[in-house]
Amino acid sequence: MLTLSQTGRLVLPLTLLLAGAVTAARGQAPASDPGASPPSPNWNRPRESNAGTLPPPAPPGSGVADTAPVSPLPPVPPFAEPPPPGVFSAPPSPPPAPGAAATAGGFASTLPGGGRGLGAVLSPVVGQVPLSGGYQAVGFFDAPVRGQDTHLGYLQQDLNAITPIWQDVRNELYATARVGVESFFTHAVLPNTGQPLPAELWNVSVGTGYRHLFDNGWIGGASVSVGSASDKPFHSIDEMTVSASATLRVPRGDRDAWVFGVNLSSNSQVLPFVPIPFVAYLYNPSDRFQALVGFPFASVTYRPWDDLTFSASYALLTTFHARVSYRVAPPVSVFCALDFDNENYYLADRTDANQRFFNYSDRLSGGVHVVLARQALLEVSGGYVFDRVFFEGTGGTDQSFNKVSVAPGAFLGAKLQIRY
Repeated sequence: MLTLSQTGRLVLPLTLLLAGAVTAARGQAPASDPGASPPSPNWNRPRESNAGTLPPPAPPGSGVADTAPVSPLPPVPPFAEPPPPGVFSAPPSPPPAPGAAATAGGFASTLPGGGRGLGAVLSPVVGQVPLSGGYQAVGFFDAPVRGQDTHLGYLQQDLNAITPIWQDVRNELYATARVGVESFFTHAVLPNTGQPLPAELWNVSVGTGYRHLFDNGWIGGASVSVGSASDKPFHSIDEMTVSASATLRVPRGDRDAWVFGVNLSSNSQVLPFVPIPFVAYLYNPSDRFQALVGFPFASVTYRPWDDLTFSASYALLTTFHARVSYRVAPPVSVFCALDFDNENYYLADRTDANQRFFNYSDRLSGGVHVVLARQALLEVSGGYVFDRVFFEGTGGTDQSFNKVSVAPGAFLGAKLQIRY
């Protein structure tokens, strides 16, 4: 189990998290307030701001410039009952739940959207990027290290923020920032080199993204981010990370769409520094079922009735998420989830510049999702983590060097999300 000092490092962030939630709730109407806007049943449909407020184009050949004023954007909607989880919601969904933390590597983590997820690319809504931020902390209790006379426990913390820079009904320009850190409590060593397991692993990044709605309804976008994923962030240029993406959303009919793009990342689980094209078709026959089929990712969300939602997604190479959520009351939902995650880092003292430090884990979790106020929500979860392995290599499939395996164990965490 975690020691007293280790538990204190987890309790303090959680205390601050809860204090922040109470502060955010003051002066806000509760989610069940009759005056609060109910969730739209057409949560994946284009909003009126994109469909009905665009100025009409000038007649062809008239020589008159398109100078009609752009209608102001509607206010960012508050947190009401959350839309069904998945990649299709607009505005973009909050970060993953505790136990499914945002990863530092893998194709899924480098997809476009400036940290807002693939939902930002699929969304037909332009110009409604909210000012938002989130903090989550997840504590993994001590478990034996296989083949070594020691245990390992660690604390994951993640702080992220998104802010619009400029936006109207045709354009959105936004900035993102993230600071993530894993703090390890162990005497484990890397077996081939005899080095101690890193005490901390950091993932720090800043980025920007842009999307534009064309007259024909197509939406083009691009995003770029730079940062460092290492035990000694920004130690040198060799620990720096960069990712860039370009996308095009082409609507097909009233509800479906094609999505095309290309993504490059220096820290992708597969093919780092290699541009990877992607294509997917969004099949959205109703507000209760949506499916995304493509390469190298796929996803499906199904709501058999209003209070129950199933969702699952996969991204190359080993990233998988599945979740079942049930609303027990207007502000409260319970859920269970299964997540296969990976994280990748560049250790500062590695002998091969192309070598990275990988962390794979599978997690089964359950928890509660509570809308605290019109702009704040809290999620608390716990569960079981298994198939944990750390290793070094030039690729994510070769686990033969410096491999450290950790026995299954329990974890507990919480997340606060605020949006204005």
